Amino acid sequence: MEMTDHSESHPSNDVPPPVEAAPNQPRRRGRTAIIVGVTLVALCAIIAIVRLGNRATPLESAVESCGLGDKSHVASLRDGGRTLLLDNKGEEDVLGLDVFDIACVLDELHAPSSVIAKMDSTRALDGMQSASWGNIEATWSYHPSNGLDLILEMN
Repeated sequence: MEMTDHSESHPSNDVPPPVEAAPNQPRRRGRTAIIVGVTLVALCAIIAIVRLGNRATPLESAVESCGLGDKSHVASLRDGGRTLLLDNKGEEDVLGLDVFDIACVLDELHAPSSVIAKMDSTRALDGMQSASWGNIEATWSYHPSNGLDLILEMN
């Protein structure tokens, strides 16, 4: 029996045969890229919705900026932050905001000087007064005993 050397005619078993690119690989990469892209867009949309939903209204921001959060009995946010009731301390009131607190809120809300002048000159005989600027409507009354009662509403 003659032994022949087959090593020259057959490649060695130690080296794997070259791998040819499968025709499905580019399609899979494309699908993966689309899935990743859609996932990122959905994630960004969710983050934007959460941030917009949690954003404070201008009235809420004014209460926070003026440090009135602990005075909810005289600075009361209502209607999901779209209404703010401010109660100025009158001569007969035990509790109430001082003029500087109300001035701070009006400043934060960029109330025009004309509106502030109308509030300053309101007399008890004038009854309920109102004015608006931007998307805010202000309604107020004044009596020396009760002080200035101010309602701010966002339209």
